[in-house]
This record gives sequence, structure tokens and C-alpha cells, in this order.
Amino acid sequence: MDGAASLNHLAGNILDPHFEPAQLEGFNAMTALRQFEKDHSSSKPRNTLEPGDGWKRGKVTIHVLCTGHKQHEDEAPEFMVDGICFWDAAEVVAKELGDPESFKDIHIRLFEEWWRPTEASDPVCVYSEVYMSDAMLQLEKKLEETLKTTPTPRLETFIISALLYSDGTNLTQFGHVSLWPVYLYIGNTSKYILSGPTSSLITW
Repeated sequence: MDGAASLNHLAGNILDPHFEPAQLEGFNAMTALRQFEKDHSSSKPRNTLEPGDGWKRGKVTIHVLCTGHKQHEDEAPEFMVDGICFWDAAEVVAKELGDPESFKDIHIRLFEEWWRPTEASDPVCVYSEVYMSDAMLQLEKKLEETLKTTPTPRLETFIISALLYSDGTNLTQFGHVSLWPVYLYIGNTSKYILSGPTSSLITW
């Protein structure tokens, strides 16, 4: 509901003959939001994310640096975070590659793109996609060299780039409960497809 529609809805409630202004006595927006958040959310992640359907549960140890105390990160005290729900990255990539609709947009053969503004100009290498990067091309060349000495039967092989990022996400419309999921997407797909709002190619 946009701002104008919300105001119209509010005005309609105020003009309703059953509305009693005395009910707003002592009203505080922040208190109401906190109560709404408490009634409609859970502080226990295990109630919403459970192992199964690809989810696994694990734990991770992080080094906690002390403010005002100079020390190397490896020497900092350790803190274990338990109960983290995650998907195995290899399983996520394999599932994406096994989907015919997703696979048709994945570039399994890497390439370079060059641009020459004029006939007299030197060609300029264009870097517009992950699968055109020097790092990906070098990995592909290294893989091909390795396969030349591999005695096993030759199968179709290619390099896949798995890219990760994280961003804060609100879990409620009116409250303040949030989390930082880690998203994964395949860099062999064009950014013009990945950035589409209906592509559904980003997995977490």
C-alpha cells in the first residue's frame, strides 16, 4: 500500500462510527512496532529454517578482535557460532547446471571481446562479463593443459565461476528483525540476465 492509499485508509478508519479516539491515548509508534514484532516473529532461527530440502546445519568459528588492543587476527579470541543453516555450494551449482532453463543461458566456452574504434586504432580488450575476465581464461587454459595428461576418458569440461555476496534483509514489514544471508550466483551467466528482477538465478 503506497503513501496516498495509506492516508485514505487511515482517514476512513478515523471517520468510522465505531472508532473511539480514546483508544489512542498513550499510543507510541515504536512501542507498537516492537509489540507487533514480538507477536509475529521468532528469535529462534531453527523455527523457520530446518535441515532438509537441501539445507544443512553447521557451525563456524570466528576470531573476535578486541577494541583498543593491537593483535594479529590469528591471535584473537575465538567465538563459535552454532546452528547456522546453509546449502552446500557444490550442490547449489550442480542443481543450477542440471536445470535446462538455467543452463541454456550459461556460457561454458569462454572468450575474449575486442573493440577497434577506427581502422587506424589499436584493438582494445573489452571486459564486460565475468566469463571474459583474464582470471577465467587463465583457469580454462590451465584446465585444458591438465586434461591433456589425464588418462581417464575425456568428458566435456568447463570452468564455472561461483560468485558470493551478502546484504542485510528485513524479515518483517514493520519490525526490525533482520539477517545477512549469503547469496550465490553463477558468473557464467550474463549480468543482463542475472540482474533481471524475474530471473530467479540468485540462490542462497
